[in-house]
Amino acid sequence: MVFSGNIFLFVFLPVTLLFYFNPFTKKCRDGGRTFKNIVLLIASLVFYGWGEPRFVFIMMISIVLNYLIGLGLGKYEQKAVRHWLLAALLLLNLGLLFVFKYLGFVSGIFGGTIRIALPLGISFYTFQILSYGLDVYFNKDKVQKNILLLGVYISMFPQLVAGPIVRYADVSEELLNRKETSADITYGVRRFVYGLGKKVLLANFLAIIADYAFLSPGTNSVATSWLGTICYTLQIYFDFSGYSDMAIGLGRIFGFHFPENFDYPYVSLSFTEYWRRWHMTLGGWMKDYLFYPLQKSDGMIRLGGWARKTLGKKKGKYVPVVLSLLVLWLAMGFWHGANWNFVIWGLLFFVLMSFESLTGIGKKALKSAAAKGFQAKKIVYHIYVIFFLLIAYVLFRAESLPLAFRYIGNMFGGTTNTFVDGDFWKYLKSIRFLLPVAILLCTPFARWISGKIRKPLVRDIGRGVVVLAIFVLSVLSIVTELYNPFIYFNF
Repeated sequence: MVFSGNIFLFVFLPVTLLFYFNPFTKKCRDGGRTFKNIVLLIASLVFYGWGEPRFVFIMMISIVLNYLIGLGLGKYEQKAVRHWLLAALLLLNLGLLFVFKYLGFVSGIFGGTIRIALPLGISFYTFQILSYGLDVYFNKDKVQKNILLLGVYISMFPQLVAGPIVRYADVSEELLNRKETSADITYGVRRFVYGLGKKVLLANFLAIIADYAFLSPGTNSVATSWLGTICYTLQIYFDFSGYSDMAIGLGRIFGFHFPENFDYPYVSLSFTEYWRRWHMTLGGWMKDYLFYPLQKSDGMIRLGGWARKTLGKKKGKYVPVVLSLLVLWLAMGFWHGANWNFVIWGLLFFVLMSFESLTGIGKKALKSAAAKGFQAKKIVYHIYVIFFLLIAYVLFRAESLPLAFRYIGNMFGGTTNTFVDGDFWKYLKSIRFLLPVAILLCTPFARWISGKIRKPLVRDIGRGVVVLAIFVLSVLSIVTELYNPFIYFNF
């Protein structure tokens, strides 16, 4: 089930809201909070099991086992016991992730052919479970003794299968004490509709051009190859950020304040800035649970000391940083998928981030981004980011590594003799109005326009008209179109 589908919009969501906001629950001793959490849990399990019922049982078993591990961490203070419980936490969750997502890939390396169906969003909810267990282990948060509340946190349908990755600390208080205010509900509806428009009116149409271009990269002209890459780069942004908007909006309707996941990443002037703006919850999770702990580990500290003695203080200090970045980006690549494309994709970002760290360009670009006014070097920084992003997204989208390299070769004329062909003009004509609008909406232009409207009444009326128009157009598109893919369901 997807947020932009007929069943979700016209059946699942209305029924869930009807039960959740049942006025009779106010007579309950706790104001209906337990009832509402039960509704959320049941709705979430139905949502997840709609397409693949068998995987619901795996999730339910995972909830129970992680609940028991959490109870153990909350009860025992002995280091040895806690170490064993930590090992059980990691083995259970990373083990399930490995079996379903990576076992086939590993078996293929050794000539095997193991094929296992991938549960939707397993990478997302695995990281959420780990954030709970690790925070309890390191005493950053209290153990949840109510299995219903832990189950709601793990399975909550607004962000279950594609994020944002919500840490337990983000919603631990709201699981029991949240309030659904009219202001939050209004904001949630508006945010959901904005995300729906991004997905249905922009991403879905851009996806058609991108899919055609990547379908047979060997026959593309140079111009068609670049257009296909640009369309995919825009598609994945509106697809994923649109889903995040819908998730954040739904969460707000139910009284939860999920963290932001995107902040106009395509305006970045460096990849250091880009990864502070793109999939922010994943980047934050990786930094806090992998990169920083690795930097502070005894082995990395000793390695840093050896490097400074051997290479000198100036050069040696970068060795732990570069090695930590290598581990981080290999993990980021594998997190996105068990495929050599994603490994090379991660290594490309490792090279770019290491380059920015070693040369100081990342910090210089951040200073330029913060500076007001026009600067010529901002354009250079921006071209540098967009150029390598387009290359990176070819690796991300192509079906295999050879096809990715063939496609990149086409972009630079190395594997094709045609610069422009008829397909290019046909595709460009079909999106001649959509493409500039999509590029403009990748920037804070709409937010800037809204901020220029000083009168609150005029601004509210304007927002209402825009939201209504987006919703009507989105519904018409959903009803009439069958093409409605969602990229990040694969992760």
